[in-house]
Amino acid sequence: MWPLYQTFEVFLADPRAGTEVQITQSDGYDAETTVSPDGKRLVFSSHRDGDVGIYTMNPDGTDLRKVTSRRGYSGGPFFTSDGQWIVYRAFYPRNEAEQEEYDRLLRERTLHPVNLELYRIRPDGTGEEQLTKNGKVNFAPYPLSDGRRIIFTSDLESTGHGEYALYMLDMETKAVERLTYPPAAGQASGFDGFPVFSPDGKRLVWISNRNRKIPYELNIFLAEWQD
Repeated sequence: MWPLYQTFEVFLADPRAGTEVQITQSDGYDAETTVSPDGKRLVFSSHRDGDVGIYTMNPDGTDLRKVTSRRGYSGGPFFTSDGQWIVYRAFYPRNEAEQEEYDRLLRERTLHPVNLELYRIRPDGTGEEQLTKNGKVNFAPYPLSDGRRIIFTSDLESTGHGEYALYMLDMETKAVERLTYPPAAGQASGFDGFPVFSPDGKRLVWISNRNRKIPYELNIFLAEWQD
């Protein structure tokens, strides 16, 4: 469960000049922002219209466009390397009871998804397609440079609470391959999450609790990517 902070907005900062400009201003959560490969569009999640959907805009905040339209939470979006798709996580209520609970939590500005599946959609809002259908918690999808595959975080094969690993999915065939495993004996509940590739695709960075010294410790790991 996590709150939809009403004061969260999107900012554009220039570290060299030391400037910072607020580019959204709405009575709702604006967050989870990433940039298109050509740098011309931002994609983000927003609670500005009473639901939680995905939007795009210019880097200066102009030309705001809503991408998703189904009732439910959609967020954590990334453009694919060719800019043709947006991949994201979503929870769409599956029955009346889930819809009522979702609406109740939204009134409290809180989210508690029962599960999260991965989707893709065209930037103009057409062609939405569900990529995973496993009933688990799948999130942080990051596209590979081939525009066909994504790497993501999931508890797909979890044997205990809080155990997440990295997986790779082919968006065309829907084939899934597991990439990481719990790190060592005595650490059954491993967490690997939030993977991102270097711009040249040769390195993968993610966070993990492997080698932790204290409970809930997370560190950043970097590895060479061998396809």
